[in-house]
Amino acid sequence: MDTQALYLLGSIAVVLSPFFAYGSAMQATTLWLGRRIEAMELIKITPASFASATQIQTIISPSSQAFFIRLMSLGMLGILIYGCWVRWWVGPAALVATIMLNAVLGHTVFPKALSWWIQRVSVCLQNRISNLRASNDQERAEKLEIYIPILGKLEEQASQEQISVTRI
Repeated sequence: MDTQALYLLGSIAVVLSPFFAYGSAMQATTLWLGRRIEAMELIKITPASFASATQIQTIISPSSQAFFIRLMSLGMLGILIYGCWVRWWVGPAALVATIMLNAVLGHTVFPKALSWWIQRVSVCLQNRISNLRASNDQERAEKLEIYIPILGKLEEQASQEQISVTRI
């Protein structure tokens, strides 16, 4: 077995794991927020129906989240294909090792408090609103501003209940 190929595969897994851990935590946070906002029945997408949790998640997700999701998908696919090219069993083993490293990083390195992740979502949303205002898109900016006080209330709730991102 080629040791250089294994070193390369291990390096790819180690480099991509923090991105996977960050993306997974942000994905879990925005879905949790989407479910809570959906339960409030505040956001209508048509005159007769309220927005679903995943629709709200799409609206409030940071723009970088799409990059992290693509990176996770392509990275895991690349690890699996390259690992199988080295040896048939190395691909699945490397994929499992990457997922385990992702979980370890998510539980040890990144903050566990859901309120911290909600703050990240809120800051990204405020930056998006500022960018929309700078590009004279006042209508979309005003529609997004509805979410800022809601995120503040949910952040407060998550902080008081000490909800962990690993528990949602």
